[in-house]
Amino acid sequence: MKDFDISRRSAIQALAAGLAATKLSAADFAFTALDHVECWVASAPASAAFYSRVFGANVLKNKQTQRRYVKLGSAYLAMDQGQAVRVDHFCAGIPNFQIAALHEYLTARSIAYKDYPSDRDTAVTEPSGLKLQLAADHGWEQLLTGTAAAETIAVNAPAIFEPVGIESILLRVPDLEASIKFFGQVFGAVAISGAERWFRVGSSRIRLRQTADGQPAAVDHLRISVRKFGADATVQLQAAGATATRPISANEIGFSDPDGYQIQITSV
Repeated sequence: MKDFDISRRSAIQALAAGLAATKLSAADFAFTALDHVECWVASAPASAAFYSRVFGANVLKNKQTQRRYVKLGSAYLAMDQGQAVRVDHFCAGIPNFQIAALHEYLTARSIAYKDYPSDRDTAVTEPSGLKLQLAADHGWEQLLTGTAAAETIAVNAPAIFEPVGIESILLRVPDLEASIKFFGQVFGAVAISGAERWFRVGSSRIRLRQTADGQPAAVDHLRISVRKFGADATVQLQAAGATATRPISANEIGFSDPDGYQIQITSV
């Protein structure tokens, strides 16, 4: 009987350990930051020219398509053409990326995923249809290994901002609780700030707000962190082709790009 009790106790302990292993908190899976955002634009060359004036002429072109990439400090903005203007996906970078470990992590949380053909990144979709990519961090360096090449863009003035990275992306979602549950499974604890809920993604954040009744899910705006900028930044943005430029605070500016994407700038 004593041996039986010991065996049973061992089995229970083993089962508990196994359950614990499948319920690792998201904090046990590291993320570096939001690595990039990819969107569809009317003209990739025109968008690259606009953003090179705003953030600097560090631009790459895909070797097989019209897609352009503009460096945003530790992150980048990818722009493609040929479909309706919209954000295609946003990507969280993972250090020491191993796709098998990511599969295990997602499977333990019953999150459906689909690998990209490269087998170096994976897509998951939150309940309202917005697409999150999970991939190795420092994606810009990966682009340089063969996917893209530097493109020369003539810029006749210094960049308006010196970008540091993507501070946050704000999503408008119709079912706030469902989206909170999804992102909580991936990134861990939710934080509350007024009507907003947000998740830490390394040095970046994913922010959520409820849509107005009947409105579909959408990316509201992208917030880019930059070095301190001059008092004439709003005037320079207007000259570059931005619209609806507006000071938000002493350290923040908002504007719309030529395709209507909403961008916020915040200094660090």
